[in-house]
Amino acid sequence: STLMRSSAASDVYKRQGKRESNMGRYYRLSKKITDDMATAILNEINELENVQTARITEDNKYLFVDTKDQQYPEVMTRALNICSRLGGKCELSFAGFEGGFQP
Repeated sequence: STLMRSSAASDVYKRQGKRESNMGRYYRLSKKITDDMATAILNEINELENVQTARITEDNKYLFVDTKDQQYPEVMTRALNICSRLGGKCELSFAGFEGGFQP
């Protein structure tokens, strides 16, 4: 019975791990950007090698990014530079994980 419980826990852990790896992240923009800025920023971020998908919320307050294989440090360093350059020194701060955060 302990073996069964251990196996079931392991399966749950594997499922959670898999779900986590497909979770995107939300980042708060430090300042108001225009729709044109948002379009330019997204065009460049979506061209980055390890970006699965990127979008900015309708109110232009949050950037959502999902990467391939958890490549967040590399992708977000580049995304921060893009936001700063095209968004008039706009900065990003982590806001939450997809599913646990509602912008």
